[in-house]
Amino acid sequence: NFRASEDIATRYPATLQEASKDSVLLFEFLISVWQPQWATFQQWGQALQDARERVRPGGAHPTVGTMHGLALASYSKRLAHYVAASAGVRYWGYASMGLQESEYEVNRHFLRFAEFYFNPEFAPLPPERRQTEITVTGSPRAYFGPMVYERTTATGREMVIHLINLPEESDYFCQRHAWPPPRRDTCIEVRPGHGEHLLGAYAILPFTPEKGGLPGVARLSLQGHRCVLPELREAAAIVLKFQGVKP
Repeated sequence: NFRASEDIATRYPATLQEASKDSVLLFEFLISVWQPQWATFQQWGQALQDARERVRPGGAHPTVGTMHGLALASYSKRLAHYVAASAGVRYWGYASMGLQESEYEVNRHFLRFAEFYFNPEFAPLPPERRQTEITVTGSPRAYFGPMVYERTTATGREMVIHLINLPEESDYFCQRHAWPPPRRDTCIEVRPGHGEHLLGAYAILPFTPEKGGLPGVARLSLQGHRCVLPELREAAAIVLKFQGVKP
């Protein structure tokens, strides 16, 4: 259990360095979403990502879980899994606490596609680049915010854009959020660097696409530098493959 907060990093840098050295850490200070500083899905996700970035240089594997006060069947509890994974933090909990079968399915999905959720090779895209290089349209409740990452490859780079279907009522964690309808035709448009080409786009989904494809994976058709996700149920990770070297 380690509090990888900004004040700890500032006051006790040696402690943070030692605690995060090739370890498994529980961010217990972030398991209560009723604190005003991280009461929304966006605030909590940003806090998780920030804490993860503080311990990542040491090789730590951060976890969070057993969320205080969230009912098992609530949509907020379901989204907690997706928000944590999109921040690069594994969800932790005791099997004896009565996880639903659907929660096991979600965690099996994260395990199968761990490379695109927890791989330290993927670094967060800086805010100024997110604002200038990526546009997501089609649904104002399809949140992606800071959950965009990239890594370099032998021939170019790969980018992962995490999308989350937020509830209609508000951005706050709540026990009684209604499960929102699937979002249709969410459009992702990117602006490659000079000399780059967008080669392909894939959606990693926590369900099997209806129109063929591998379980959990759907290839998206490209229209120039734009692709469209036909259906966003709860969450999706959009993987974009670029060829060429971004200056």
